[in-house]
Amino acid sequence: MLGDLSPIFQSLSSSHVSQYILARTSKDASYQKKCEGDHILLWPESYIRSVNKEICEGLWIYEDELMKKWYVFYSSGFLKILDELIMNLVDKKQIDPSMHLVKV
Repeated sequence: MLGDLSPIFQSLSSSHVSQYILARTSKDASYQKKCEGDHILLWPESYIRSVNKEICEGLWIYEDELMKKWYVFYSSGFLKILDELIMNLVDKKQIDPSMHLVKV
């Protein structure tokens, strides 16, 4: 087992090495295997960025002959999903030139 460790660990006493190995195995035992869907739901930030409302924009809207300012909050994850959807549609249009309309 010591042959796997780097020379730094080989210079340590055997009690230090066994404590390191015990810490590694107990840490590895705490990991759980997740299917892809569960992994995406648990950690969406690793796929689509943040899902928290973090971007705020003031938009001016003309309504009832008045200009009103509305504040819109959205997440960067939502923008990433929209970007992916648009890119997929562009790719599909290049493959199938007869496509003229997309309904969502």
